[in-house]
Amino acid sequence: MKSEDMVGRFEGNTIIVDLEIISPIASDVKKVLSVTLDTGASNDLCLTYKEAFPLALTLVGVEDYTIADGSHVSFFECIGRVKFGEKTVGSTISIRPSGSLLMGIGLLEKLGYKLHIDFVNKTVVFEDISQTASKK
Repeated sequence: MKSEDMVGRFEGNTIIVDLEIISPIASDVKKVLSVTLDTGASNDLCLTYKEAFPLALTLVGVEDYTIADGSHVSFFECIGRVKFGEKTVGSTISIRPSGSLLMGIGLLEKLGYKLHIDFVNKTVVFEDISQTASKK
């Protein structure tokens, strides 16, 4: 693992990462949240009302999703900023009444991380591919 790589952790069979969510309108309004990595989710981030409302995120609309069980749901869509390690990116954030806090693969793409999971040794490493590319 290189110094610029980030790590997640296993909690049972779930991969957890700590993200700092930052208001798009007030940089001092922020909170670190432990979120579940959902490799089946194509969006960036999904938060609950309880976590999202105090962050003064900017509402941009409503988005329809098909979730893992095949049902269709609609969530509020907001924008905000997300910091993971030393990187901060603009992000779309889906807001729903309740449930798990989820990080989708869209956010990994925006951050420029490649994901390495070792289920045997229970390690999760996010490799910064922008650093790898710049060293070639």
